Amino acid sequence: MRALMGLIKDRHGTYCAQQKVPSRLQAAVAQVLGNGKPRQVYLKKSLGTKDLRTANVRAKPVQVGFDRVIRDATALASQATAPPAPRSSLNAAEIARMSEALYGKLLADDEAFRFGGRAFVAEGVEWIRRNADANFELPYPLESVREHGWHPEQLAQQKEHMVHELATMKEALALGDITAVEDDVSLMLADFQINLDRKCASYRELGMQALRAYVRALHAIEKRNAGEPIETPRFNGGSSGAPAVAGTLRDAVAGWEKERARPAGTVHE
Repeated sequence: MRALMGLIKDRHGTYCAQQKVPSRLQAAVAQVLGNGKPRQVYLKKSLGTKDLRTANVRAKPVQVGFDRVIRDATALASQATAPPAPRSSLNAAEIARMSEALYGKLLADDEAFRFGGRAFVAEGVEWIRRNADANFELPYPLESVREHGWHPEQLAQQKEHMVHELATMKEALALGDITAVEDDVSLMLADFQINLDRKCASYRELGMQALRAYVRALHAIEKRNAGEPIETPRFNGGSSGAPAVAGTLRDAVAGWEKERARPAGTVHE
């Protein structure tokens, strides 16, 4: 089976999605991501698997995210729209909401992959043919894919890959290494249209909460692999769902708590 265009391996052998940013958009992409760089040459995100077949499927939603960043950067460059005003802080509600959005997105992606079956694979193949490789073919008949869910072999592979990914992210959390989620943080900030100074304390706090959310999500997916009924939380991405900056911190937290019920541990944090 051949790798989808744009897939590479990191030093651990884990597949990553990578996309070259056109030269004319590199400055605009950096502005959209709000990463403080003058130019962004590549968009890159780990797919959390060493299995090529799994990587090809997981690459789809990641590439969709890349496309969104490129689209926003194109609009920024063509319309000369001013980027979001630079910020040096976030309030607690914004940090909590973005980290919860990341947690929800990871579980939603897993749910789509786990339950999607033949229709999900067919949709992925169509997306690959339309956006990356017009001649892409599966190495097996589409009819061999279950209408819903996985074959036992797929679940076994998922369990094996989860051991590596969970160990990697837990080590990053133990080390306090927020670079493990810096791509996720950049995409979150782009979704919420926030241009945050990467040297500020709020960026460090956001990275820490995002890393915790990532590890929590992997633990939840691991429980799903064991057959436990782990629900995917509802979450809102993008600036339309972002909390307002105006008002007091107490107002922001009150609005955050009213949005939906949350675990006691999350409310306490």
